[in-house]
Amino acid sequence: YHPQNVIIQLPDRKLERAPLLLSFANLPQFGIGATIAPNAKPDDGLIDVCVLNPVKVGKALRNLPKLFSGHIDQLPEMEIYQASKVIIYRKNPQPIHTDGDPHPSDALITVEVLPGAVRLALPR
Repeated sequence: YHPQNVIIQLPDRKLERAPLLLSFANLPQFGIGATIAPNAKPDDGLIDVCVLNPVKVGKALRNLPKLFSGHIDQLPEMEIYQASKVIIYRKNPQPIHTDGDPHPSDALITVEVLPGAVRLALPR
């Protein structure tokens, strides 16, 4: 895997990165108890934009426990931003993953929180 250059457009800033991982979260955890966005909340109207910049393998392995203890944000290579809308510009289309499933994607990706868009039926 070779990190791809991207421009991450947030409402208040523009970032140019070549991340190892770029993830969007509205909950702190994803599969197997990994905490990618320790401060994410499903009802705050914001998406947590998690940017893991390249890190050497040895350092990544030494810091792997931080991913499962809720302290990944303490890793200097990890940047986490919050926004209601994010636009990702890439040079070429590349597949993306949603909940672990790969999908084709355009070079331009827009991620936006739509408050109240999901209706849930819960037991009383």
